[in-house]
Order: sequence, then structure tokens, then C-alpha cells
Amino acid sequence: MTGIEVEFAESPRSLRELNAINDEIRQTNPFQEVGVRVAQFWIDPATAAVAIHVADSAVDVVRRMFARHGDAVIVTGNGPVDLSTRLGHFSGSRDGWPVPSLAPDHAAGRVTDEVAELYRGEGFEVEIYHLGDPYMLHSDQRPGRIRLLVHDGHVVDAGQG
Repeated sequence: MTGIEVEFAESPRSLRELNAINDEIRQTNPFQEVGVRVAQFWIDPATAAVAIHVADSAVDVVRRMFARHGDAVIVTGNGPVDLSTRLGHFSGSRDGWPVPSLAPDHAAGRVTDEVAELYRGEGFEVEIYHLGDPYMLHSDQRPGRIRLLVHDGHVVDAGQG
């Protein structure tokens, strides 16, 4: 092949060093120790660092946890909470689906723990996503699952499936 240019860039640290940090995080799960519910982390080739993404309220704590690694670890926050965020709702037929006593459309504004306990008591699997945390929803549409999007202990939105 001709006409292909290759440019090499000098990296401040080796992939071996970044893999070691990434493996340490996976094996020890230090986030639970300091009360961080959700953290996303990966090796970022653009910055030659391990990138960690957490809720804004946890940024300083997580930075202190990994301070010994210097700029080999970059911690960022999720950004301000957007209370207008809504879950994707299933719009297909619900024939044969279990019917909760509290319709998910009426769960908004209620206390998270009470709503989750109600649904669990009725046999539903309950998934709770905090608006301040980084989170990712999957497209699995099991009828026996209720998803709750919450903030400050209250349901912002809920959906079944």
C-alpha cells in the first residue's frame, strides 16, 4: 500500500501502567467504600489516562482516592441534574403483563423507598437509577421489571418493562 501516512505520538505513560490501574479498580471496587453508587471507568487513549466518570458530588472524593496516580487518572462529573429527564416508555401491547397496584405513570413525586418496596412486594424486579449518577439503560423489555428514575429520594419517572 502506498500513500498511507503513519504518525507516532509519544505517550506520557505505558498501556501496561494504565491497564494496571484499570485492573486495580475492577478488582478492589473502591467506590463502594466511599459511598459512590455508580462509576464508569475506562482507558482513554486520547488522554493516555484512566478516565473515571461519577456524580458531581463524588468527584472530589474519587480524585483523592486516586491522587497517588497523579494525572494517570482523570475524574469527571456527570454534570448538573436535569429534572426533566424521562425514561423511555414501552409502547407495545401489554396483554399478559402483570399489573402493578400503582401505575408507573403515577409514581412520580413519591418517596423512592416506599414505591420500590410496594413494587417488590408485588413481585416486580425494581431497578433504581439516580439522576445525578452516570447510568445507562438497556432495551430489555421484561414485563416483570419496574424502572425508577430518582432524585433526592423521590421518583422523577417510572416505567414498566
